[in-house]
Amino acid sequence: MTYAGYYLLYLGLLALLFDPNTRFGELGRLIKRVNKRKAKLNITAVLILLMSTFSFAQDGHEGHDHAPGEHQEVTATNTKLRQTPVSRLDSIIVANMIPQEQADKFGEVIIQDNGRMKPISTLASELLRKISERDYYEATVGDSVVRLSPEQTLLSMMQFGNLWYEVPLIRLKRGNDSIRDILGIDRSRKYAAGMDFFRSPDGEFIAFKLAPYLDEANQSDRKNAFQKDFIDVNSNLGILDQVVSSSMIRIFPKPNDPINKWYSYPELNDAGFKSTDSVLTKQFIPAYLQTLRYGKVKGDYTEADQVLASLNRFQKAYGASDA
Repeated sequence: MTYAGYYLLYLGLLALLFDPNTRFGELGRLIKRVNKRKAKLNITAVLILLMSTFSFAQDGHEGHDHAPGEHQEVTATNTKLRQTPVSRLDSIIVANMIPQEQADKFGEVIIQDNGRMKPISTLASELLRKISERDYYEATVGDSVVRLSPEQTLLSMMQFGNLWYEVPLIRLKRGNDSIRDILGIDRSRKYAAGMDFFRSPDGEFIAFKLAPYLDEANQSDRKNAFQKDFIDVNSNLGILDQVVSSSMIRIFPKPNDPINKWYSYPELNDAGFKSTDSVLTKQFIPAYLQTLRYGKVKGDYTEADQVLASLNRFQKAYGASDA
């Protein structure tokens, strides 16, 4: 095919995507509005997090001058990960919390989990119970305690993933102080944060602290209680990572797939979706999260509802009848 042919094909796909008479037209218009609006939205929570959580310090560079354009290397040994107080994290979470009515709509979306179909609300509850042994998150803001539902918590984790690595969410077994000692946290703590597994006492980013203990536990034929705890904690840390990355939220059925396999957002590049189906699926989560932020600012979630409706139509068109 000539360059002119590729160009015409590209124009044809764009026309199909944004044709108001196709199932992609409505989402296409929403995506265009969302992209124009991105620069205008001021999400204060993100700025606070970026300013307060990560600070890069140059060890041994105080008072030293560098020539213009000289490269200053930042390595793992001089990168500081300053811990953010939980009170500040909770304030950010509550300030950006999606209303329950809107979170319930997200919770009704169907996902595929190990071949079985279930609503996201069920998955959210199961995952939180696995990680923290409770299906909600309690945030303390001043003298008030605000409880986030499973759906609200999951949406917050999808929106502000880096923040949730700092939230003490991973339940630690009672009586196993060895894990707490290895992590360098107080023995009275019931929960650990994801970053506790990678941060040294002086705030440096280091290798995974549990690695040598997990190697020993996995090689043991008869695992003791402590070794089982190490394996369980590592599993829950992995679940946290999968929730934040949305890799467990398989909401996209592949058209005409003989085994009715559904895919998550991180899996889309290797899923083999074609033409406009590929565009639609890759745009959905970024568009939905952005319309949620806009809805939070403006108090109007109409566009978020429209994005969910487009996904619902896609699932009904291509998912098996049991979905």
